Amino acid sequence: MSWTPLPEQFRTAKSSKEAMQAAQRRCKYLLVYLHAPENWRCADFLRRLDADTQLQQLLSEQFFVWGADVDTPEGAQAAADFGATAFPFVAVMVKRRAVMTLGGGLGHRGMAQFREDLEAAMDVGGPEMADEVAFQADRDERETLRRQQEQALEEAMRIDRARAEQKAAERAAREAAEREAKEAAEREAREQAEREAEARRQAEEEERRQMELELRKAQALSAVPEEPGDDCPADEVGTLKIVSANGAAVMRRFHASTKVDGLFAFAESLPDFDGSEYQLVSGFPPKPIDRELLRNTPLREVRGLWPRSVVTVRPLL
Repeated sequence: MSWTPLPEQFRTAKSSKEAMQAAQRRCKYLLVYLHAPENWRCADFLRRLDADTQLQQLLSEQFFVWGADVDTPEGAQAAADFGATAFPFVAVMVKRRAVMTLGGGLGHRGMAQFREDLEAAMDVGGPEMADEVAFQADRDERETLRRQQEQALEEAMRIDRARAEQKAAERAAREAAEREAKEAAEREAREQAEREAEARRQAEEEERRQMELELRKAQALSAVPEEPGDDCPADEVGTLKIVSANGAAVMRRFHASTKVDGLFAFAESLPDFDGSEYQLVSGFPPKPIDRELLRNTPLREVRGLWPRSVVTVRPLL
């Protein structure tokens, strides 16, 4: 006894229920084939079915084909559902209703007759199939509309999110700019206050320095000895040329008894004396006159200075 397995082309679903659902989704008739692997009529039917190209084309275009081996649980269940006892067995279904069943003598029918049987089944189930097609089309249209609406809603939400993000970014940028401007203004105000405070400090310092300079000049002027009179003996009178730090020269007569400190007082009383630290130099090469050492020394006793000399005010750096 030969044994013929169920061809793979029939193994399209796990059960007749799943096959029915698949056929409905595709708007096709469901062709159920129940196979007995040890039945030679089943093998003969499959061979002739496979050789008929017109029938194969019809099945491909109009039917969702599902088959089961009656020796399997799903095949046995399908056979029980259809009341199939002779094999090969074929049923054509539309929306869970069998519009044609062929058993027993199917193995003796020619493929042309089988094709006519299928076409007759299509005629019987045509109205229901038309309803199913219309239903599926309406459902597809509704589904398409739903997807379009969802897409439109998603797009609107995306646009809203983008706008919200843009507004948030603009607000953040604006707040950052305002914050930076405020910080810059505060920084400028602080710097301006510091500049003004520094200017006031410098002005006060300059005012204080000027007051100290005026006081120093006044004190120096009061300490400057008077010039010798015309009746003073010539050997008691010396003439010194005082050159200020700015290069201005003044000729001044001093009494021989005038102390060195008086010469310094005269230098500090000059109009262009600015209060800076300085030293007096004389002679050639020029040498500094030590004020601290010679403060109370008469001018006549200072070598190189008496009776005539050039005394230069040299600023100390």
